[in-house]
Amino acid sequence: MSDRGPASAAGRRSRPGTEWTVGADEAGLPLDKFLAAPLRVGSRSQAAAARGKGKVFVNGEEIGRAGATMRVRTGDLVRLWMDRPGSSKRRPAPFRKGELDILYEDASIIVLNKPAGLLAVPLERKADEPSAHEQIETHLRSSGKRRPFVVHRIDRDTSGVVLFAKDARAQRALKRQFLERTPERVYLAVVYGPPPARGTTTWPGTRRRSSRRRPMRATRAASRRSAPTG
Repeated sequence: MSDRGPASAAGRRSRPGTEWTVGADEAGLPLDKFLAAPLRVGSRSQAAAARGKGKVFVNGEEIGRAGATMRVRTGDLVRLWMDRPGSSKRRPAPFRKGELDILYEDASIIVLNKPAGLLAVPLERKADEPSAHEQIETHLRSSGKRRPFVVHRIDRDTSGVVLFAKDARAQRALKRQFLERTPERVYLAVVYGPPPARGTTTWPGTRRRSSRRRPMRATRAASRRSAPTG
């Protein structure tokens, strides 16, 4: 059953925030300008953001970042899927102090299961936010030990295992292993829709435009191939 209602030749919306049919008077407009109309998303920046999140479809085809130069034609059906699963910005629950989940600890290393929403290490631009490094430092201080040494890090909104060293010698040895890609890293992700039977999927992740890192690549687990993340 289609959620499209009757649409006029002038391209009036069929249902708030759902679908519009392009009229002759709007044919040739850039897609973002068409969507920027006050009765649609309201601005070209909002239209571009919706495209980037996979929320814009034209004639049933998803229009992503590559659609920046696309122009609409008479009769095109433009759909805005605002509540598309996985397209909204996730809001991690706030981290509460004292919730360290230590997986392993000995005289040289400490391994933490970092929750989403917690920085792995402090950031100068986010000095007021808690971090796993600070929490472990407090934990070590209670037993008369020094601050932890950073070995690697994962993004704040990513949950997973983070390894810290307890002395400089262990830090150098562990960093060398990460540099040589000796540790095996396994990432779990949730995808919308069935993935391809084979091949490699590439997407830009959350890297800034100025970042020189490579985009993240995901492969099927059965292939046992490496998945570089930059």
